[in-house]
Amino acid sequence: MSEQITISLSNIRNTKSVLIEGIGTFTVRRLGSGEQLDLSLKARRIDEIINELNDVNFTKYDLAKPAHRKKVVELEKYIEALSKELTTIKTDELNLYKACFVDEDNGKKVDELIDSLTDMERAVLFENIFGEKKPVKPLDVIDTPVEDTSNE
Repeated sequence: MSEQITISLSNIRNTKSVLIEGIGTFTVRRLGSGEQLDLSLKARRIDEIINELNDVNFTKYDLAKPAHRKKVVELEKYIEALSKELTTIKTDELNLYKACFVDEDNGKKVDELIDSLTDMERAVLFENIFGEKKPVKPLDVIDTPVEDTSNE
């Protein structure tokens, strides 16, 4: 009979306990390689959708012609389908990030946090949690050079 061993993924996954001011404490793990691949594929599909939407041209249709009206209706349905797909992709992306967080409130604080962040803010958050240790600056603060007036 073979011997059973127990392995804790917490050491492998490199989870961290993070206090986010005004919201609470979370246990956070990095995205897994499968999740990163999934996000990469989703980003590629988002680019394709945006390109397809940019290529739509309603101006070439004369709505006085029944055949053209039919084409416009078909295009509207196509655009609606692409928009729904885009919404589904963005929802899936949010859920991937939410899965990296655990709170002590059945995910309520996770939803509050992740739903409130832009894509860029979420990237900055993960960089601050798992990247190099550097001071956090508010995203709306722009560094402006200060003139040296000491020699005047």
